[in-house]
Amino acid sequence: MDAASRLVRTLIRELPKALFRAIPLNRGRNRHFQAVVKVVLIVGILIAVILLGSPALGLKVSGDDTLDSTSESSKAFLLLASAERRGLAEPSPTAALVRLRSSPLSQASQSRVQRVMSIVGASPKMGTVASSNSREGDWALVVGVPQGGQSSSARLANAADLRDRLSRVDEVLVGGQDAAISELGIQVREDVRSGELISFPLLFLVLVWAFRGFLLAWVPLIGGAISFFGALWIVRLLHDAGLQFSLLATVPLVGVSLGLSVDYALLLIGRYREEFARDRRPAAALGAARRFVAPTIATSAAAIALALAPLTLMPIPLFKAVGIATGICALFAGATALFVTPLMLGLFGERISSTGALSRIFSPRSRRRGHFWRVVPAFAIRRPGLVMALTVGALLALAAPISQMRIGGISSTQVLENSEAQHVYSILRREFDPTLTQERFELFLKGPGGRTRLDEIVSAVGKAKGIEEVRPAVSMSGTWNIEAIGTGTVGSLASQATAKELRSISDHLYVASAASAIVDREGTVKRVSPRMMSFAGLALFILAFGLLGSFLVPAKLVLLTLLTILSTLGVMVVVFQWHQGITGFGASEIVLLVALVMPLVMDYGLFVASRITEAHRKGAKDAVAITEGLATTGPVVSTAGTVFCVAVAIYASSDVTLVQHLAVGLVIAVLIDTTLVRALLVPAAMTLMGRWNWWTPRHVSALRRWCVRGSRRQGNHPDVDP
Repeated sequence: MDAASRLVRTLIRELPKALFRAIPLNRGRNRHFQAVVKVVLIVGILIAVILLGSPALGLKVSGDDTLDSTSESSKAFLLLASAERRGLAEPSPTAALVRLRSSPLSQASQSRVQRVMSIVGASPKMGTVASSNSREGDWALVVGVPQGGQSSSARLANAADLRDRLSRVDEVLVGGQDAAISELGIQVREDVRSGELISFPLLFLVLVWAFRGFLLAWVPLIGGAISFFGALWIVRLLHDAGLQFSLLATVPLVGVSLGLSVDYALLLIGRYREEFARDRRPAAALGAARRFVAPTIATSAAAIALALAPLTLMPIPLFKAVGIATGICALFAGATALFVTPLMLGLFGERISSTGALSRIFSPRSRRRGHFWRVVPAFAIRRPGLVMALTVGALLALAAPISQMRIGGISSTQVLENSEAQHVYSILRREFDPTLTQERFELFLKGPGGRTRLDEIVSAVGKAKGIEEVRPAVSMSGTWNIEAIGTGTVGSLASQATAKELRSISDHLYVASAASAIVDREGTVKRVSPRMMSFAGLALFILAFGLLGSFLVPAKLVLLTLLTILSTLGVMVVVFQWHQGITGFGASEIVLLVALVMPLVMDYGLFVASRITEAHRKGAKDAVAITEGLATTGPVVSTAGTVFCVAVAIYASSDVTLVQHLAVGLVIAVLIDTTLVRALLVPAAMTLMGRWNWWTPRHVSALRRWCVRGSRRQGNHPDVDP
């Protein structure tokens, strides 16, 4: 075991050195040739990951993406699929609304309706097609019921094809469950592509402003592109291997890949400028900078991936996909920063030290100047008690609206705002039979018992609150299928309450409906999320302790992260619940938001704390260490936060509710963390803690010393004295 661990540590330690010796950083006689080799290598990597990863943007959005595979609803839907194959249950229909320009009895109106009916009927594996008129005569409804026995992917493909063909007919709207999911997939794909097309040019302009030059602005963008498409490539391989992935899982990748690439590039460039000021040799300065920031970057990438790993424990495909895809993206960003970014910076040589506004911040002369990240922390250090009281009070005030947060599953009609399917839903409810939009419960009774027991169950179903009609039971090989029509709309809170009551009738009664699926999903999320978040917090604490060597500083970072999350959720209540008037948040979106915010916010904390700890180990007093740490990493944090907000804010205008809420929540969290928390609360808290910042239990310190002993011999942990 000891030999194996030594071998692993040796590979981790020596492999990067071997790679960098193979491609020297502007050393030797053939510098021009080496520069060409580097350019070819960088461009080749970029083109390769784009070609390999871009096909993943063709992933679909499925109705099973948010279904708990271990739940009672999942079993019920399997029984429903069996009933549909036998023709004992009717699949979810597709509805087409035809706007009538004249009387429903006119020749023109009937001709339009017949044309739409022929298009719907010509759709592959479409069963019965029927039509009816609205009460006011303004709309005609054409309903197509698919044939039974089709897979969900086949029905979605047919619905997408039908939407495409009906889009060529004027004033025709397409709705229904399959059409809504198909439209959702199209919208998510448009969001991802527009995010790429809009965010990259905007971020380039922001980076040109930050660096005051065009050369270095390309470095984080290229790193972000490699991280994004590299993660998509792995996602594609896993999808081809049979793992269910949704296109929704790729939405956070744009912001995470670009944000982390900017973080890591700024850390490396800032450290390079400091080293270059001491040693005017570019190659030596770049090598020293890489050695110093490598532990921070590696710990950061590992912390994000490990903190997102608990999402894969959720028996919900969307959660697993987000955890895997975002974790892989973080690892790609870290690897790109350690191996590809130094190659790009090696091409620029001395120009790195003189290009950009950030050079003013990282140069030694900036120590005599007063900029934001020196003045504000210095004030917090002089008045730590007052600043901490005011800042914590402000954050708690932002978090106060959480007490009025309403948690309830989001129904299918709320998933995609301002969509065609939602418009169809509204018209059906307003101008046609309201039962068309009411929840349909497919009940399956299994287990022992005869006709008497069946009659008792049917009677109990009819008496349940929220049930309007119970249709005759149908036998299917030892299982009875009972269809019940609810009074609530599809997926509403009232329908969810009805689903819970129906399940309480008998342990052998399985309920298949949109409402029951939401109940199971939200219940699973609420049950698993406390353990998941606890594991993520513990993992972040352990990794931060391994990097910093302090016991209380990582604990403080975790507590500040929790305070940021609470403040973010409070602001979201104000924005969405009070201002926009939504009925409530889904537990799933809240847990996804917290799972993404926690490692990203902790990432910024690691950058700041690592520089403060480094200054302290070099003998600086606490106040000086805090000031110097924030002065050097503050610009990195603020610039990286700005870039991340620009990359993510584009999705705030999305019509997909989940995407919109995640984007707004991430932007709010980063803004709070990079302003109130990092500029004021961190220096105030560390000043108040004083020498206790560096306290560590003796046995824990001995364990860490043993873990890093081998690395210290090789110089991989510079200035570390555990």
